[in-house]
Amino acid sequence: TEFARTTALLSLICLEIANAYSFMSFRHKVSFESLKVNKYGSTLSSISFMFCGFIVSWMAYGTLAYTALYIPLLLYGINRYFEKGDLVSTVLISASVPLSFLSGHIQMSIYFLIIGFVYAFFSSWQNKSLNRFFVISFYMLIGLVISLPQLLPSISLYNQAIRSELFKNVEAIPLPYAITILAPDFFGNPVTRNDWYGHYAEWGGFAGVVGFIFAGLTLCMRNKSKYTVFFIALAFVTLLLALETPLASLIVSFKIPVISTSGTSRIIVLFSFAVSVLAGFGLDALLQSVKDKKQILKTLMVYFSVIILLVLTVWLLIFTGNLLFINEATSEHIAIAKRNFILPSTLLFGTVGAIMILYFIKNKLLYRVILTSLLLVASFDMLRFAMKWMPFDEREFVFPSLPVLEYMQKNIGIHRVYGPIGNEALLPFGLQGIEGYDPLYIRRYGELIQTATDGVIRPPERSVVKLNNSGVYAKKLLDLLGVKYIFYSKGDGKGSWVFPFWNYEESINQTPVYRDTVYELYENKDVFNRAFIVHNYIVETDDQKIIDRMFSTETDLLSTVVLEKNPPLTLEKCDIQEEDVVDIVSYTPNIISINLETDCPGILVLTDNYYPGWKAIVNETITPILRANYTFRAVEIPAGASRVVYSFNPYDSITSTN
Repeated sequence: TEFARTTALLSLICLEIANAYSFMSFRHKVSFESLKVNKYGSTLSSISFMFCGFIVSWMAYGTLAYTALYIPLLLYGINRYFEKGDLVSTVLISASVPLSFLSGHIQMSIYFLIIGFVYAFFSSWQNKSLNRFFVISFYMLIGLVISLPQLLPSISLYNQAIRSELFKNVEAIPLPYAITILAPDFFGNPVTRNDWYGHYAEWGGFAGVVGFIFAGLTLCMRNKSKYTVFFIALAFVTLLLALETPLASLIVSFKIPVISTSGTSRIIVLFSFAVSVLAGFGLDALLQSVKDKKQILKTLMVYFSVIILLVLTVWLLIFTGNLLFINEATSEHIAIAKRNFILPSTLLFGTVGAIMILYFIKNKLLYRVILTSLLLVASFDMLRFAMKWMPFDEREFVFPSLPVLEYMQKNIGIHRVYGPIGNEALLPFGLQGIEGYDPLYIRRYGELIQTATDGVIRPPERSVVKLNNSGVYAKKLLDLLGVKYIFYSKGDGKGSWVFPFWNYEESINQTPVYRDTVYELYENKDVFNRAFIVHNYIVETDDQKIIDRMFSTETDLLSTVVLEKNPPLTLEKCDIQEEDVVDIVSYTPNIISINLETDCPGILVLTDNYYPGWKAIVNETITPILRANYTFRAVEIPAGASRVVYSFNPYDSITSTN
């Protein structure tokens, strides 16, 4: 309940912050040129950014949207610094950096940092005061230093993850998808279960029909301010980087950490931000032209003719059965596009008409009514888009407890469960699966999972830990990983995504230990304990040979561990009188305490991932952690009763040699 309340509050705060920062950003002046946008333009900008596609799509996650929404705050601080140079501006500049980096998505924070430095340099150059760029950069670097407690462990994790090695141009936006800048549901919507083309959340560049029209108007205005040109360039460059263009591929080819290993399309948020800013500039420029009685009718007519022609061309393609030259489009897909293009077209024509009335009208009251109506239409458009995407549920439906989950909570201990359920459903209830942390999971663990197919090491999946259910060694890996229960949804039948427990009659009890009308749990009788003692070891330094040894029929992993180097002490032959006792008395994310008793010296194997930053203390003595069975942890233990404590310090992971 507290989690649900906090998450909902964070989502609402996200919108309010985006709204407030966007409104403030360009209400200040800088030397030599005014950035002050009137209240109508500032309001339109804030509405457009507050509910833009990227912010709305990622708002519920509480990470990506938050990293991006501090962009207006940073630019506001920079603008204020040039106007006043006061303490408030320097605090805003420095504080905005950790606020972004601590929000939880480093790729977006890097974009945030880049736009901050570029904007600071441009403003300094425009004001003929480059020394201010270095001052602003210094304040931003202070913010980076404040962010180091989060950044350093994150960099360590990134270096251990498979993602750090995959330099690919993934998630780039196909050119036909650019139509969603005007009509976000042109290819359907995941909420209504009719989306069929593209990645709705990753590719959202929508900033509102009204905002789009006024942003485009800045292209046609004469005597553009240098800041208008800056944001036009920002919109153009970021759109090229988000789309499937040679420029995007070129950036990826440079193999820039994080930038070249993540979805390139996410830079679309900077495009949406630029469009939102330009929308305010465009409305402000239009009203100023009307006030000064400038003759811009010809400009307006040319601009509106181009927009209307483009919209009519799209309609012509739709009615002729051509959905932007996408070959796989069916008649059903065309019907979706036709239905979802009606409202954007209507809003576009209505906005064009309202602008023309504004240009000619003389009555001040009607003038204000039309302006207010435009803002209300923009609000309706953006709010409708946001409410369609964002889920609203009763609090009791957030992570509701189910009988099958309650059964596992009572009976699974610290074993794991496997099946089509995912960590998203397990972690809130204190249950553990084999999936790891998506997408930054440890590379060696992913490689081990890939060996389930045939025992050959292959590059792991880019974002998810995916076990080949029909693999030769799938069952053996599940045993080693301590999977006690196979989770089964009756509606899945014998789909490829279901582990075929029915093929393992001898080792998996075919009578479910739990059953209800929807779910069943099957118990794995060969499951390994999370921690166990072995008294034999094999040393192999080659990765593939380690796997070969592990899966060899001659290797019993319950009695023998495969290490990569010799342990400090040699295990001597010993007469074992009684069975080893291993009791995990405490298991938390950062501290694991184990009591054990054995007649002979041995090696304690813990089937948790080997990772720098973990420290092992055996009987009050720091003991080296060995990498065991390709990716797990092991420590040498003496005969008799012992206490082993594993503890994790994220900052030790930066310099640890373990």
